[in-house]
Amino acid sequence: MSLITPKIFCQDHRDITVSLLNLTTCYQEKILYCYRCNLNQKSSLYCLEDIFCFVNSLKKSEQESIAKITQDKEKLVQIKNSINQISAYYNKLEKEHQELLDLVIKNQIIKKNDQIEIFLQKQQLCDQKELIQLAEQVSHIIKQNSDKLELLEGKSIKYDDQHQQLREKIKYLQEQLKNVNQYLIDDGQSIIFLKYPSLYKLQEQKKKQNFEFLKIAEIQLEQTKIYDVKFNKKNNLFVLGSSKLKDCNCYAQIWKCEKGLVQKIQDLNNSHSNDVKCICFSISDDSFFTGSQDSKIIYWKKESSQWYKDQVLEGQSNGIMNLSLNNKGNFLAAISINIHLWTKQSQKWEKAQILNECRKYFLCLNFNNDDSYLVAGSSDCKIYIYKFQNGQWKFQNIIKDQSQEVNFITFQNDLNLMGILKDNNMNYYYSKNDGFELKYTLQLPAHQVSYSKKRQTLIVSSGTTKETSIYQIEEQEGIKKIKSMQVKSEQVYQSDDGSFLAILADQRLQFYQELIDY
Repeated sequence: MSLITPKIFCQDHRDITVSLLNLTTCYQEKILYCYRCNLNQKSSLYCLEDIFCFVNSLKKSEQESIAKITQDKEKLVQIKNSINQISAYYNKLEKEHQELLDLVIKNQIIKKNDQIEIFLQKQQLCDQKELIQLAEQVSHIIKQNSDKLELLEGKSIKYDDQHQQLREKIKYLQEQLKNVNQYLIDDGQSIIFLKYPSLYKLQEQKKKQNFEFLKIAEIQLEQTKIYDVKFNKKNNLFVLGSSKLKDCNCYAQIWKCEKGLVQKIQDLNNSHSNDVKCICFSISDDSFFTGSQDSKIIYWKKESSQWYKDQVLEGQSNGIMNLSLNNKGNFLAAISINIHLWTKQSQKWEKAQILNECRKYFLCLNFNNDDSYLVAGSSDCKIYIYKFQNGQWKFQNIIKDQSQEVNFITFQNDLNLMGILKDNNMNYYYSKNDGFELKYTLQLPAHQVSYSKKRQTLIVSSGTTKETSIYQIEEQEGIKKIKSMQVKSEQVYQSDDGSFLAILADQRLQFYQELIDY
């Protein structure tokens, strides 16, 4: 190592710079020397450059030690948090076991030391009188408490079920204890950061919508832009649509998400030639569609443990902005300025119809529950409604005068509509006769949202705030905020059942799982 040393001149040889230091412990001795000094009697002289190297190395070593110890301390905090969660879960299990035991004892028909139990103990030693008493008591129970007896017989089965559920919880608790130990072993994994699935169950007194989420994993992404994240029905797979990866011709990836572990399982290489903007899983299995800016839709099917291109749906003149599959799984709607409708015929997808009523271009679309209506939001600040009649989709209605372009649209319940605009306004419409009536408007923190029809929950990205919000949409009570997560989010996604969340910020994708009763 070459170092620039201070230019200090020797006191005895003023034209020569100091190049040696005396590290002796004697205070009276000279410390600074040059090469012309008398060095014969000095055994503690060291080159100035070597001393600089030594102290630099010492400083680096100390900093590395501090960093390692700090990392270990952070691990201990994570382990402590996990142990606290496990401890809380154990306390709940202990309480549940005691409550079940008390319930079974309280509702015994044959109680300790009563006449029936005495008979069971004596059995063949019973005399005629005792046998008659037994028959009378059993008859009395059946006659006087037949409903109760029948219910208790039913409950006895429920007790077995409850007990089995508690046994499963104990097994799960044991697995969590293993995970705490395994966490240190798995420290070298670069993708998986957290390994602890939900431990808490919802408290019985809470309302159904007041659910909680636990962060289970986080991944660092290579892509500069993420456009869509979609989960399959089982919530153990998700597909990610994005810009191109740096080192390969790939715009979409398949990831596995199980037991708190997130792992990439396939890059969909050499398929699309531009950004993948949207993804749509099929209804019945883990096949899915990818829509790209290259104007192509690819239908992917699984064979063994890999996905392959089953069909390329071409014919769109522009990039694919949105995909939606109806509930029966036989109509695929794709936005490419216009709406291109594909229908499944003999295991293949065929172009069926193009809807082009919009003067500019469509942005979003959705089918209603029975697949009889299709709604689309557009850049011309309008909402278009189509009805399926006589084998064709026909223009039915239009809702004008939206304050901004419509970035998200969905049917809620039967034919009520919820639209979210670019200015963060949410408009909610009631279906009335053959038209729609604006019921209320709400200002949201941002317009990037994700909606679960099954759960009727809307998760809204944080926008300029650091708070990701979850809303419950109900026909009678309207919309209300039920959860505020202190998490920054640029984009948000949720599974169909609303139990999984994916939150994107700063090229990191965080996963949250609903805290459920194991």
